[in-house]
Amino acid sequence: MNTIHIFLAEEHQRLTGHLKKYDDAIQNIHMQHAYKFDIENNVLFFDINSLTPELRMDYEWYEKKKIECQTKLHIFYNVLLQHTQLETRSQHHYPLGEKVKHSLSCDQISLDPEENTPFAVQAGPIFICSPREMSASEYISYYHQAFKKALLLCFANEDFTKEEEDDIIKESCTSFFQTEILKKEKGYQKNMQ
Repeated sequence: MNTIHIFLAEEHQRLTGHLKKYDDAIQNIHMQHAYKFDIENNVLFFDINSLTPELRMDYEWYEKKKIECQTKLHIFYNVLLQHTQLETRSQHHYPLGEKVKHSLSCDQISLDPEENTPFAVQAGPIFICSPREMSASEYISYYHQAFKKALLLCFANEDFTKEEEDDIIKESCTSFFQTEILKKEKGYQKNMQ
C-alpha cells in the first residue's frame, strides 16, 4: 500500500470514527432514556420530551455534531473525487443537499499562541488555520487546501516531476475510491436490502 493510500485510509477512518462516536452517543440516549411504547398502535417511538433538560441539550448537541460529521464525510468524498481519474469523477457524486446550509466547526484548536486564529481544519497530518465556524463552502475550501498539502506530503522523500506526482495522485485516489469507498458502499447497500 502506498503512502497516499495510507493517508486516505487514515483520513477516512478519522472521519467515520467521529461520526460513529456521535451516533453511538445518540443511540445510547435512545436506548436508555427515551423510547416509549404506544400500546394502542403497537409502535415503539422516541419521545424527546421525556428527556431531562440537560440530557435534551446533550442529545441536541450530539445530533448537531452528527450532521456536521456526515457533512464532513461527504466533503471528503467530494474532495477525494476531485483527485481521481475523470471517468471515476464523472460517474460518482456525493451531493451535500440540505447539509450545505449547516455551519461547520473546525476540527482542531491550534496550540500555537503566535497564530492569529487558534482554529484549524484538518486533513491527515495537515492543519489549515480557519475560523471557528464557517459555511460548508468555506469549509470545503479550507479542507481542500489541507487535503492537497497532505497528498503532496506523501512525496516528501521522493523525486518526481509535477506531472508524475499528478499521475500518481490520480491513480492512487482512483484506486482507493474504487477499492475502499465503493466496496463498502455496496456492502452497506446490500445489508440494507
